[in-house]
Amino acid sequence: MSSERTSETQALKPSVRSTERPPNNHELLREIDDLIGVLLQRTTKDELMIIRGKVTPAQFTIMRLLKLSGGCTVSQVAKALQVTPSAVTTLSDRLVSAGLVQRTRDLGDRRVVRLELTPKGLATTAELEAVKRDTIAKYASALTDDEMRALIRVLGKIAASLEEEVES
Repeated sequence: MSSERTSETQALKPSVRSTERPPNNHELLREIDDLIGVLLQRTTKDELMIIRGKVTPAQFTIMRLLKLSGGCTVSQVAKALQVTPSAVTTLSDRLVSAGLVQRTRDLGDRRVVRLELTPKGLATTAELEAVKRDTIAKYASALTDDEMRALIRVLGKIAASLEEEVES
């Protein structure tokens, strides 16, 4: 990495190790924004490396949702991802073509389409999740168990407030 890029990266990094608190709320918010930016950039890059050539990040999200739920309707996936059902259909087309997901029609209402992982889809999802878990473990290696629990609490609080915002 060139010294120019190094200094550029250093300029973006907030004072993580500083024991002094920023003097006001504006500074705290700036530091949070800087940290989130650094984390998002790195995790996005790493996630793309993990799934390279297998599926897109959006498709991986669908696969994880289907694994967790045991299968969903297209409408349920759309609601969970906050996209349109037609966007889910488009995203799932390649998953179906690759043999990772199967579509079935609801017997009671033929308009309802259900998505489920195939055995190949389950294996691929498990493989990608294992690599992702290892990557997250690498990120968290700098934290103690207590710090990880505190981080989980804080992130959970933020996620809950975002959910409330979406529901309002």
